[in-house]
This record gives sequence, C-alpha cells and structure tokens, in this order.
Amino acid sequence: MKALFVAIALALLPGMCLPQIAAIHCDGDPVVSAESPLSSPIELLTQEGKPARLSEFRGTPLIINFWATWCPPCRRELPWFAAIQSKYGSKGLRVVGISMDEKDDPAVRELASQAGVNYTLLFGSLESSLELIGAQGLPITLYLDRSGKILHKSVGIANQQELERNAQEILR
Repeated sequence: MKALFVAIALALLPGMCLPQIAAIHCDGDPVVSAESPLSSPIELLTQEGKPARLSEFRGTPLIINFWATWCPPCRRELPWFAAIQSKYGSKGLRVVGISMDEKDDPAVRELASQAGVNYTLLFGSLESSLELIGAQGLPITLYLDRSGKILHKSVGIANQQELERNAQEILR
C-alpha cells in the first residue's frame, strides 16, 4: 500500500513525495512558521536514540533537509548534501538530515552509507516536523543563516545549482 501511495504521489507531483497522513491536504502554499526552527521545542532523536534539538545548532549556517527512505527524490538528494557538507563544512556550514523513518529502520543507515552521508542525521516524527515547517510533502530543505533566519525553503527536489547558491548565501 505504501508503495502504491508513493507511486501515485510521484505521478501527481514530480520531484515531491506526499506524506502518508490522511489529515494533510495539498491545497495552498506551504507556510513556514515565522519562528525559527532553532527555537522549536520539537524533540528529535539521534541515531543512537538520544534526544536532540535543533537549538544545538544555533549560531551555525545550517541546511536542514527533511526526508524519508520511501521518497525517491529524497534519496536522490542525499549525495548532493554530502558534497555540500564536504565543500563548506570547514567554513562552518552544517547539513542536518531529519529522517521521517523509524529510528531503528535499517534502511536509513544502509541508504546513508550508500549515499556517502557525512553529516548529522536525526529522526523526527512526520507530524511534528510538518508542524514545524508547515509542509505538505517531502523533501523539504531549509537554509538558515547564523542568526537562525530562514533565507530559503525548497519544497520538492532541489537541484545542485540551487544547493550551491543557497549554501554560499547562508555563509555570508
């Protein structure tokens, strides 16, 4: 059933996966909370199952990517984020991937390894993450400057040029 839903979503919205929650509707534009995600009380989990919060990244240029293993566009972006982390990590930029999968799902570690993920991976619930970012599908990428201000939001698959341009901008 999950595969059928994803296939239909991909046919309807190329480059974007819809979340698997019946209460989410896809009319209107996504809205980003006026509050920085770094101020959010939403608790995330590390790969080891320990609590984590986005506030731990305060003062850091940050790319936050919300993704899932069942989302083909999300999987395609992973190596691009790894390349951005490699290129700009020494300048202070951090990439954080927030998976909507279960924290003990072996597919997450396997896919991260295959894609060369070299950045922080956290786990969040789809419901709380959607509340945080006001999104209606995956992938979603937020680009925050050092002050925590969202400079850009990408809904659906990003392209490598967009990632590069936005990474350079949040480092200024």
